[in-house]
Amino acid sequence: MTVTQLKLDGKYKVQVDLDGEYAFFLYQKELRRLCFKEGDELSDQLVEDIYQLILLPRAKDKALSLLKYGNRTTKELSQRLEQAGYPAMIIRQVLGFLKEYRFLDDKAYVQSYIELHGQKKSRMQMQQELGRKGIPKEMFEQAWEERPEEMEEEALKALMEKEKFDPARVIYKTLDVSSEEQVINTVSKIKEEKGRIDVLVNTAGIIGKYDETIKYTFDNFKRIYEINVFGTFLMMKYCFFSIYFFVLYC
Repeated sequence: MTVTQLKLDGKYKVQVDLDGEYAFFLYQKELRRLCFKEGDELSDQLVEDIYQLILLPRAKDKALSLLKYGNRTTKELSQRLEQAGYPAMIIRQVLGFLKEYRFLDDKAYVQSYIELHGQKKSRMQMQQELGRKGIPKEMFEQAWEERPEEMEEEALKALMEKEKFDPARVIYKTLDVSSEEQVINTVSKIKEEKGRIDVLVNTAGIIGKYDETIKYTFDNFKRIYEINVFGTFLMMKYCFFSIYFFVLYC
């Protein structure tokens, strides 16, 4: 490979172009130690040594330094290393190293994000913000479904405080509206606690993944119908039965 350009970048860094394309950057002291100049031919072994013995350790240190100031997603850290001038091959190796030793874990990042912001931001807002950080929608949905029940309870309490609901007059139940068994059990518990059901407002629903029809999986499409359609039907069926029964016999 031919050194086609050595360009000073700031006081200490030198951009190195090989065969007419940007390859990497070196500090001036590193360049002096390697003793090559524009027009020199570098062997494949020397280039590999530069990548593995100089760039890789330095990129690892850079990544660990960034993580000291807070957790980041894979996309965020990759962008920061790219902005710092590290080649794609080195970035991939650094990300692999960080994931292997659990310094970088997107799933854990999402779980922490939901725990931190779940009471202040809506589900859609969190999903969109995490999407900009490179988190796939499927990963967010999984973390959302796996969140501890106490987190959901805290979020509901925060909502009641925000809307100034009287906690003594509001009860909440957690259920999967697409499960007939859970709907029956929940409606029965409400009737036992309150005696009757006067009004039903169906608001449970999911948007689902935006994708081309030929790429959309049957399971994803089925889940949308289970919650948005079948869930609405089940809630209407068993709540309306309770309302009708109360009106008929009272």
